[in-house]
Amino acid sequence: GDLQQEKEERKFYVGHFDIAYDLSDTWGLQARYDIMDPNNKTQGDIQTEISIGGAYKSEHETSVIYLIATKLLEEGKEKANDEIRLIWRVTPFKSNQ
Repeated sequence: GDLQQEKEERKFYVGHFDIAYDLSDTWGLQARYDIMDPNNKTQGDIQTEISIGGAYKSEHETSVIYLIATKLLEEGKEKANDEIRLIWRVTPFKSNQ
């Protein structure tokens, strides 16, 4: 894409790929690859995230618990900012499946 700010224009790109697989009616696996280069003219600023996770779903998916691990890769200087998330999603609406 293009970003123009204060008469300066720079190019950037972003993208991601997701995959999900249901092992059963209640268990599932997910993976994601995410990449961002905020400025094509600047070297060493690409950020990449690689995530894997699992989910446990209630019968009608009104409650889902996710456990997701993410490795953050920064081009250049690596930071200690990897993540492990435990997420509980609750909704009053029944799934249509």
